[in-house]
Amino acid sequence: MSFKRREIVSILLLSGFFGFCLGLLNARYQAVIDYAQVLAGVVEYPHSNPFYIASIKAWSLLTQICVVLLRLGFSDKVLSFLFSGLAGMISFQALAVSVLVLSRNKIFALLSPFFIFFIHGTWLDGVNYPVSLMGTDGTFGMIGLSFLLLVIALISIGRYGLGGLLLGISPAIHPTQGLWCNLIVVICILWDFSYHRGQLKRLIKYVFLGYLITAGSLVYQLSIARDLPKISSAILYEYKYALITYWSEHLDKISIFSGGMVRAMLGLILPLWALRFFKNIVPQEAVFLLRSFVAAFLIAAALSFVYWLPSEILINKFYSLIMIQPARLFNYNLLGSMVILLGSLCLLSGFKDNRQSYLNLTIFMIILTFYRFINNDNYHLANDSLSIGAMFLSSLALITSTSPLRDSKKNVSKQRRAWLTLNLSCFLMTAFLCSAPFLGGISREAFIAIMVLSIGILLSSRFFSMNAGKSTFRGLFMVEGVFFLICGSLWLLKKSENPVLFDRYSLIKLMSVSYLYFIGILILLFSRFGFLLAIVSTAGNFLKRVSEKIALNAAKVVTVSILGLSIVLTVIMSFYNFKENASSHFRDWTNDALYKKLYEGEGLVLAGPRTYAWINVRARRPVLYYGTPQLLIYALESGPELNRIFKGAYGVDFLNPPHEALVTGRNIPADFVRGVWESRGLRQWRKVGREFRVKDVVAVSDWKIRLPEISRNDRFVLYSIP
Repeated sequence: MSFKRREIVSILLLSGFFGFCLGLLNARYQAVIDYAQVLAGVVEYPHSNPFYIASIKAWSLLTQICVVLLRLGFSDKVLSFLFSGLAGMISFQALAVSVLVLSRNKIFALLSPFFIFFIHGTWLDGVNYPVSLMGTDGTFGMIGLSFLLLVIALISIGRYGLGGLLLGISPAIHPTQGLWCNLIVVICILWDFSYHRGQLKRLIKYVFLGYLITAGSLVYQLSIARDLPKISSAILYEYKYALITYWSEHLDKISIFSGGMVRAMLGLILPLWALRFFKNIVPQEAVFLLRSFVAAFLIAAALSFVYWLPSEILINKFYSLIMIQPARLFNYNLLGSMVILLGSLCLLSGFKDNRQSYLNLTIFMIILTFYRFINNDNYHLANDSLSIGAMFLSSLALITSTSPLRDSKKNVSKQRRAWLTLNLSCFLMTAFLCSAPFLGGISREAFIAIMVLSIGILLSSRFFSMNAGKSTFRGLFMVEGVFFLICGSLWLLKKSENPVLFDRYSLIKLMSVSYLYFIGILILLFSRFGFLLAIVSTAGNFLKRVSEKIALNAAKVVTVSILGLSIVLTVIMSFYNFKENASSHFRDWTNDALYKKLYEGEGLVLAGPRTYAWINVRARRPVLYYGTPQLLIYALESGPELNRIFKGAYGVDFLNPPHEALVTGRNIPADFVRGVWESRGLRQWRKVGREFRVKDVVAVSDWKIRLPEISRNDRFVLYSIP
């Protein structure tokens, strides 16, 4: 089944409209405006200021478009809504087209983005970088990841013109994500060159048109990035070392067993299984998309060795590589894991009207929707152990219950080897994780991974019991189960020494993880069905007595109802965010007295910790320190000036920070600075004012600074240096 151009355009328009509306409802001030203000001359910074240097070096076509709109008279607030809507539009289009490629179901493709956004929320932990579809201030991160998925989905579905054009433009939208996008497309084309050869001419034509736009954007950026400070290599080495060691969590060693990484691995396992075992079912268009997830994971895995290199080798030989943060590419698989699972479940549910797969899809969506609903304010669900467990469980139950896997003895033999490999891999990984709480590891991450891997072992053992000799593999499963029962009991005994394990939900999770095997053993001994398969099959047998057709239609109705419920809940959540942001977030010089006083002043503003966000947008005043030391990723030349600001204004040495800075968000430590600022006398403040040419100081409202107070609101106080 190939989709007509009209059908794809309608999907893009409708999903884009829905996404844009939700983006508006979840709108926040956007980071792109900060940079655009500098380039447009709306907010003037000294040319030595770190944020000025970062602004003229951080290349993005989005910033350049924003510059034009600012010069045309658009307000910062209007542009924030516009780019928030744009992020939502691109995210929904990417998700809808991707699900369409996999499911071949237009209605399901239009509704799925609502469900995915509802499950993920506006922000969730990724692999060394957060994942967001809309509703945050990270314009470039939101649009960059979704743009990558959209480009590959369009090429997958055969829209070579639009897909090729966007592929060529992608480096100008987000240079790093654009690099990955082009590399992934090249790998996927070479993977099956004979199939794509006929469309290459058309694709390349539009790609080069996009490259021309990218080249023009880059030339403009290079033309303004001149007269940068010249720093010796020895000094630069010190700042590279400090940035990597102390100040940037995005450059930390990736946590292999974190919740985000488990999701990314799921985004690799699912396409590999589909490409190997579902060749007769998977649409040809979907093959390109599935291969893109394999390619992305392998690229990220191959390049992420840099995170474990010694500092000297890393800085001298691989500094440029770590600056492009290859681990961020894992987030493509993280986001894709939900897309692949939903699309595959829908596809296989429609394959010969597979009632069991429909029930699997329905149960999966019910679990995630209900759990998200009751834990809306407590957890980012996608990284919670139970939700990941539900995803993994549902996907593996799908694999074991689908008839094309059992069409021959040869196929069963091949599966037997694959499942044995999976079983042993899961067991070894989980055995290692069980020791994490005793070896100083992160307990929460161990919980998440153990839940997921336990399900993998349980289901693989179920497969063995069906197809590979029951007694042998029941014995294997029972040995594994006893091991985890012992580990669970030891974790309970360690309660007094590790209270982190025992928050209000941890005991439930501990019981779920440690005694899941006990339940599994009982199921294998007294039933012919495995965990979710037992639920599915039991429901199926009961409904079969009534009517198979009714069962199938009922599953369809429930699935559509769950999607409808996710739309309602998503809209409600978005209206709540809109109301909250309108009253508290979108304050500026037009509706807040403190920002009006700042707007009327001149020169740089010295902002304390927890205050510097959006002063340049809300008051159109430059701030001495923009608020993140990770500016040095884009402007290493500003290192000495940034350290001068750190030492003189905040009392913090960038090259040798206090311990508090390393454990409170990799930024200027608030409590430490509070002590410095509250101990300063008027003479010292005047010295700071002369050195950095600042007259206005902003601090949070409970600080007591010995300066004349000019204005205050419910959060901040504005002082003046006389």
